[in-house]
Formats: sequence, structure tokens, C-alpha cells
Amino acid sequence: MPALAVTRPDLTAALKTSTAIALGRHRLFGLRNLFVVYQVAAATALVLIMVFVLVGMRLGMARNPEIDLAPLDVFSIDPARDGLTPEQSAAMFASLPERLGADRVALSVQPLFTEFVPGTSIAVPSAGAASPEAVHPVVLESVGPGFFATLGAPVLAGSEFSDRDLRLDPAPGALLPAILNRTAARELFGTGNPLGRRIRQGSNLFQVAGVVRYDMPAYFRGQAVATVFQPMTMKDLRHGPARGTMVIVRARKLDAARLRQAFAAIDPRLTLFDFKTMRQYLAESDTGAHFAAAVYLVIGVFGLILACLGLAGVTAQGVERRRKEIGIRMALGARREQLLRLILREGVVMVSIGGLLGWAAAYGLARALAAINGQIADLIRWGTASPALSLGVPAVLVTVAAIACYLPARRTSSIDPLLALREE
Repeated sequence: MPALAVTRPDLTAALKTSTAIALGRHRLFGLRNLFVVYQVAAATALVLIMVFVLVGMRLGMARNPEIDLAPLDVFSIDPARDGLTPEQSAAMFASLPERLGADRVALSVQPLFTEFVPGTSIAVPSAGAASPEAVHPVVLESVGPGFFATLGAPVLAGSEFSDRDLRLDPAPGALLPAILNRTAARELFGTGNPLGRRIRQGSNLFQVAGVVRYDMPAYFRGQAVATVFQPMTMKDLRHGPARGTMVIVRARKLDAARLRQAFAAIDPRLTLFDFKTMRQYLAESDTGAHFAAAVYLVIGVFGLILACLGLAGVTAQGVERRRKEIGIRMALGARREQLLRLILREGVVMVSIGGLLGWAAAYGLARALAAINGQIADLIRWGTASPALSLGVPAVLVTVAAIACYLPARRTSSIDPLLALREE
């Protein structure tokens, strides 16, 4: 835009006027100053949105599974890859508590506490034939017998899966039991009793056998996701997941060496991998969330630095263009404090207007993002609800921007008026 502006100059005025003379042509709301306002507004909006996201991430990562973590260990095995038949796998899993000297042992096809994106549609058949089925997005997980007892998650109604469910080899479309967490029970059936009700996932039909308190908050949402649990069957033992079946063991004295000895005694072909305590497992599962928070922090700091550098440069250029005006004012008796106040007043006005516009833009963008995606709404709601963040962040940014205006203004107010008048 500046390059286009100089391609059509007024030749008479250009030959008669020095580029350093700004007397009579300085405008508070000229194009250059409008760009400064825009830069401050954009930086304020960017930094404020980043702070909302960071605060939401920090609070969203403070998740408490509400279980006794101390005696829990997790590891993975893949009996199908190691050559065991489904029947041998089922018998091996059934004997694990006694062989390991553990209080309880449970199985899970999916890694624990990581499935928080409702990617499965569950249909609830309506009471009347004319009414359409209600479809709800949920997380669907496959777990073995005694899963909730091992984790210490109480069954609120009904019962959990048994060894008989693990030995099932159901035909397509067969009716299987299902267990709902409290969130799923509320979203699928409201205040009604879900026990005995039927739900459908594609061609799979389930009958609700229990409701459990399994409400591990999802990352960045602060609330549990509706989760439906189906039983592990011979199909899962026949074609296990690529990362192996996760085994959760509740035992007071257990280590990797003792586990490997026990599995070697059961079947030398079995290979145990990824052994860790539950505390270590949860800490590792949070690594990705911490990395994402660090990336947003870098983006926010970069936006702040970029805004301050750009603002200082534009302000310095504007002050330099008024250098002769400042020299004339000083020659006529203006004091340094008066000149500093004159220059800063313009910068503070622009920064304040930009900060106010950026604050409004940040809240408008936050509302738009929240309307588009529910997870983003949960993520930023902590930050937008905090007056300290909503007012403190723009105040800090405006203060830093005002300092960026002050530095070139202070340097220019110290010039020698005779030197400024003789430069041309």
C-alpha cells in the first residue's frame, strides 16, 4: 500500500515539501495510525484467545479418576499373536488372579482413560412404532469381566460382565449385555430406568445390564463423556487389537520381573510389554495435552512480541517524521515533558482503542468458536468466565504497548532543536 501511494505523487507538492516536514498534515486517524490500531487489536485478540485456551487446558488436564491408584498396574499382552487359541486365552485370563497372587485382574481392548471423542452412534428404539429412533453419539469400549471392580468404580445398578460373557462367541445380530456410565444413562434415557432397555449400534443389539460410576473427565472438557461398555468376547480374543489387550492388575506387591515369571509359568510363548504403574500410565497419557498447551503458549508469546516490535517500529517512524515539528516546538520554548506528553498522548489513544477493539473481537471470536464446536466451548469457558483474565490480559498488553510507544518518544524528545532544524 505505501508503494502504491507513491506511484501517483503530487509533483509540485513533492518538490516543494521536505519528507521530514509533517506540519499541517499530521492526522490522528490517518492510514498509518489506523494500522497501529489494527495491530494492537489483532494482538490483543490473539493473546486473549490463547490465554483462554491455556487456562482451559490447564484446568482440563487436572483430571481425577476417583479410583485408588496405588495398587494398580497395567501392561499389555497379545495371546493371539503369541499363538494361543481363543479358548486358551480365555482360560489363561480366568486363572490370572490366582497365578499372579492379585486381588483382581481386568481386561480392556482400548487404552484406559483416552477415549473421549464420541465417535459411535447409539440408537435408542422408541416406544411407539411410528416414532423415529433417537440417535446419540457415545464412546464405545470393550472390557472384560470384573473391570469396574478392579478399578474400584462402583456399579450403581444391575451387574457387570462375568466370565461367561468372555466365553461368548455371538452370531451377528445376537443380543449382548451393555453397561452405561451415568452420563450415558442420562443422555440416552433421561430420568427413566435404563435397566433392561435395548439399544442398537449398527447391526449390534444390546440390553442394558448395569449403570456404573465411571466418570473420568475428558481432556479439556471438565465433564465425563457418555460411554457404553460392551463385553469382550471370543471375537476379541481371536482378533486382538494391534497394540495388544490391556491388563489391569490390582495387587499390593507386584513388579515386572514377577509378572514375567508368572506368565512364563503359564505359557512360555506369552510376551508381556508396556508394564507401568497406573500413576505412570496416567502421567504419560497427559504428555500430548501438555505439549499442546506449550504450543499455544509459544503462539501467544510470539503474538505479544510481534505486536510490541511492530508497534515500536511504527511509532518510531511516526515520531521521526515529526522530527522537524518537534525541533520547532522546542525552539519556541516547549519543555521536554510537554513534548513527551504530546507524543505519548497519540500513542496511548491508539493503543487504548486497539485494546478495546481487540477485547471485543476476542469475545466475539470465542462465542463464534463455542457455537461451532462444543469441545471448544468447554475449553474456553473457564477463561471467559474469569474477570481477572478478561480485564487483566488486555491491561497488561496495553501497558506493554504503551512502553513500546514511550521508548522512541523519549529518545526523540531529547534531540537538539538546532540539529533537527538544520537536517534538511
